[in-house]
Amino acid sequence: MTDRHLRILRLMAQQRRRVLNDYEAVDHTGEAVSAARRQRLEQAASRTSARVADAQARRRQPRPSRVT
Repeated sequence: MTDRHLRILRLMAQQRRRVLNDYEAVDHTGEAVSAARRQRLEQAASRTSARVADAQARRRQPRPSRVT
C-alpha cells in the first residue's frame, strides 16, 4: 500500500463522512425513506473508515520474505 493509495482511501472516507454529516444537517422528519438512506450512508462511511484502518495495519506489518 503506497502513500498515494492511503491518501485516496482517506479522502474517500472523509467524503463519505461529509455526505453523512450533510444529510444529518437537513431536517428529514416525516420522510419514510430517511431512516433507510441514513443507514446506508452510515454503513458506507464506516466501511470506508474500516478500509483505511485495514490498509494502515497491513502497511505496518513487515512483508514476508519471498522464497524462490
